[in-house]
Amino acid sequence: TMRRAICCALMLMSCCAGADEARLSVTADTSLQAHPSEVNLNSGASSNIRIKGNEHFMVMKFDLAPIQGWDVQRATLHLHAARAHMLRTVGLSTISADWQEGQGRSSRVAGGCTFTRAVWPDTFWAGPGSDFTNVALTNGNTLVRYTDVRPEAQGWLAIDVDPLLVHAMLCGDSYGLCLSDEKGQTRANNDVHSREQSAFRPYMTVIGTKPKALPPPPSLGAIVAEPWPQAATFESGAIRVGTEAPQAFRYDLLYGPASGQKPAALPRWLTPHPGEAGRRQYIIIPALIPNADYVIRLAAVDRFGQAGKRRGARTRSSPAKPLPQPLPRLNVPSAAGAEPPTVGDLRVWACPAQCKVSPISGNVLEEVGRDKYEGSPTGNWRQQNPVWDGRKARLFAARGEVVALQVVVESPASRQRDFSVEYAAGAGPEAMPRPALMARNWYVRDGQWYAEYMIPLKGGKVSVPSPDNALAGQRNQALTLIWEVPLDAAPGPKQCGVRIIGDQTYRLPVEIVVQDLAIPARTTFELDLNCYGPVHQDADFDEYLRWERKYYAAAHRLRGTLNPLPYSQSGRTYPGFVPQLRGAGKDIKVADWRRYDRHYGPYLDGSAFGGVRARVPISHMYLPLHENWPTPIAGHYGAMNDIRKYPANIVHHALTAPVIEAAFDRQFKDAFAAVTRQFVQHFRERGWTGTDLQCYQNNKYYYKDERHGFRGTSWWLLDEPMHRDDWLALRFFARLFRSGARGAPRFVYRGDISRPQWQRDWLDGLVDVMCVSSELFGHARHCRRMKEQWGVVFWHYGTANEIHVSNLSGEAWALQAYLAGADGILPWNCIGGEGALTKPSRTALLIPGTRFGVEGPLVSLRLLGLCRGQQDVEYLNLLANAKGYDRDQMARLVADFVKLEGEHRRNQADDAGTVQFDRLSWADFARLRLAVARALGG
Repeated sequence: TMRRAICCALMLMSCCAGADEARLSVTADTSLQAHPSEVNLNSGASSNIRIKGNEHFMVMKFDLAPIQGWDVQRATLHLHAARAHMLRTVGLSTISADWQEGQGRSSRVAGGCTFTRAVWPDTFWAGPGSDFTNVALTNGNTLVRYTDVRPEAQGWLAIDVDPLLVHAMLCGDSYGLCLSDEKGQTRANNDVHSREQSAFRPYMTVIGTKPKALPPPPSLGAIVAEPWPQAATFESGAIRVGTEAPQAFRYDLLYGPASGQKPAALPRWLTPHPGEAGRRQYIIIPALIPNADYVIRLAAVDRFGQAGKRRGARTRSSPAKPLPQPLPRLNVPSAAGAEPPTVGDLRVWACPAQCKVSPISGNVLEEVGRDKYEGSPTGNWRQQNPVWDGRKARLFAARGEVVALQVVVESPASRQRDFSVEYAAGAGPEAMPRPALMARNWYVRDGQWYAEYMIPLKGGKVSVPSPDNALAGQRNQALTLIWEVPLDAAPGPKQCGVRIIGDQTYRLPVEIVVQDLAIPARTTFELDLNCYGPVHQDADFDEYLRWERKYYAAAHRLRGTLNPLPYSQSGRTYPGFVPQLRGAGKDIKVADWRRYDRHYGPYLDGSAFGGVRARVPISHMYLPLHENWPTPIAGHYGAMNDIRKYPANIVHHALTAPVIEAAFDRQFKDAFAAVTRQFVQHFRERGWTGTDLQCYQNNKYYYKDERHGFRGTSWWLLDEPMHRDDWLALRFFARLFRSGARGAPRFVYRGDISRPQWQRDWLDGLVDVMCVSSELFGHARHCRRMKEQWGVVFWHYGTANEIHVSNLSGEAWALQAYLAGADGILPWNCIGGEGALTKPSRTALLIPGTRFGVEGPLVSLRLLGLCRGQQDVEYLNLLANAKGYDRDQMARLVADFVKLEGEHRRNQADDAGTVQFDRLSWADFARLRLAVARALGG
């Protein structure tokens, strides 16, 4: 109101009475461009600077001489708009590394800063592999404040600057300021003039006073220093410095070898701000010479830049991180090899289940490569390969492990040959139980023909070529057998076989060597098989459950967790996926749990599952809580609009909506927390304590597009958030969930995040599980910091390998993610339709088997590869726990066996992406498993 504005103005006048005013010129300014195609471009000499979402940032330095020694009371940044803009809320951040302006005009020019370099091309912002996000926007010990832009006359814009940020520059805590657009969902190109435009140069006005006498410099108590092996690397040691936090703005830490070399200053991005006065605080000094004597000198600095008396300490740096004990180099046992046996005019041989055999040539993709895959028969895998010596197949396994074998039956001509397949169980106590699955491979054309789905054998009848697969030129048919090794199996070889019955009968011997170790029935590394809604369309709930049980069981057998989302982008929940409710607000109650319990109870108590993981509950599942349940967003969110055009509706919302906490009414908030509490109580009463219950917001404002019928209920990108409003919405829902769960064990908040580097501090301490795309590798520092500081568990999400790519890629993906710090992988949207039988689909890992009379899913061989990778990680976790190794040490061990270098490919930022590995060898993975087993005494 006018009265309030007048009161504020009078208070300001009173506050600033007797204060001085100064105008600070900008001494350097440029744009940092974060779009992947522009990250190495400098714009220091450009006359315009763009400020746009997460793509363009303005950085500035100022002439601070006029305000040295001032007590700043008010500051305003003045910019001149170069064109129409949509700037509303902006962020102002300190910068904890020095930079140079440069002379580029959106060009690659040496000597100036880019998004990836403080000075292109030689100086990173915060060491190799870093970028600007490591030294700004709450990262790298920086400060951020948010404010709204005020338009002024003749195109000028006024932006309030928190005096704290000005003092950060005055006392040497910040190398200028960064300006960010916090309403990036407008997608607007917001251009302002730079200092190169003389008539419209940016400047800052500062109001403050210069005290007659500055307060005494801050005092610092005694400091202690100690070796800190937790921050050591294989090449360097580290030191931890402790002190009682002073009343000061920043620390100034010098360190150097005791030999007398000139000390170095700990970079600002490694130096935390003083915490609560009097509380113990620690500063880590990494990258030191191992086991060397060091001198540390620490001072506290106040907001005027006054440094107090330095305190000194001496200590030795820690040793370097110890290298792990090398694993034994073992070969995969095999004999000399021989021509494969025949059954009449059919040839029979075996190979690893993860490898792809051309149904036309019989060539193996992993042996000859894609160029020769369907060419003339070549290679020698028919005679000998890592599991086949020409007469017998041999596999190695731990107790509780899922192992698989591929049996290939070849015909010399394209005319149809019919044969039968029978399992030949061994005799006596050394016999192997029947396979969990015997199937023929189904081929899908992806440029060439590749085995993709496993069709369970019914009656054992098989033909080559297969009449229903309609594969021209087919000369062989591969079969897949899957065993579950009993948890009580005695170590040693177990005998069994496969009978191929044509004009004659041949028994292919199989030996499974059980090693003296067991992988746990409860997974320690997640294979999350996410999908969006019901796995099968059926109006009858009982009929639907019969189908769904089969899908869950198939995933569970292969050590994955099927995880259907209970709601859609339109906020619709599916029958049986939510309990019935009555009432509203704080009085809302779950009226009936019976249908919900019938749906999920067998998964939560494990009674739905058999095999070696019998009665093991699913490890995690989605809760139905979202923006449209338990209370619909319509009628309870005060910032709705009815604009029938996209993205105009989103832009309007971004520019007019209040903060989310103020936009939702009390009834919505109370109901969300109340239903969460009832879930906690109900699950506790039922004894369902073996599963993580995930509150997860999936919905996006993209579905408010006319192409999607404006059906979306979300005004934010809750999945793969991009801009401040998205992150604040996630924070709002996370706090509601936590207020209801109140620390209940296994009730976790999950976020699927494409760009953890943009999180800032909005979700600190709120997210338990964070699913991250390729940025897990590209911004590993951010992820590691969140893991160490907040205990965040990371899963890596992506897309399963393409059909024309070796299924060893799925195995490699699991290892690569684990070694990077993840505790799970998530191939998104694993459910497909029957169309995947003829058209390749990267996401369809489970599809309906109706065409073949199968009530339940057909399983992709790519999922078998992911299962193999999950079990490889179980081996590694057993070793890591036994030896006390961290992920870096495990990576050193694995690198001696498997080369996991690969390229992360994605079409755009929100694309889940796929890892493309170089040629992988099944034998390398097998050698790694054998070596781990030997190291564990197996």
